[in-house]
Amino acid sequence: MKYITLAKCVPFIAGVKSGLSTLTRLFPPTFWIALWTVWWEILRSLAYDLIDLRVLTWFIFLNSSGCSLTFLTEPIFLSNVSYLLTA
Repeated sequence: MKYITLAKCVPFIAGVKSGLSTLTRLFPPTFWIALWTVWWEILRSLAYDLIDLRVLTWFIFLNSSGCSLTFLTEPIFLSNVSYLLTA
């Protein structure tokens, strides 16, 4: 059975200590900036997805319920609008 002696662990412990002494913070500011950017990108994309779903819902509702915007192309509507614009 092999045992790990203290003489073998000393260089490893010294290396860990020197590595920890050069580390000023556990999480550097660049880590937090990257995390903040990714977090807000996820929230922004979710908000855009909700807006897209709302628009899609209105589109389906308006087209399926018989309510449509075809009156905008009717001649009576166009003549009334053109009259208001030229007056």
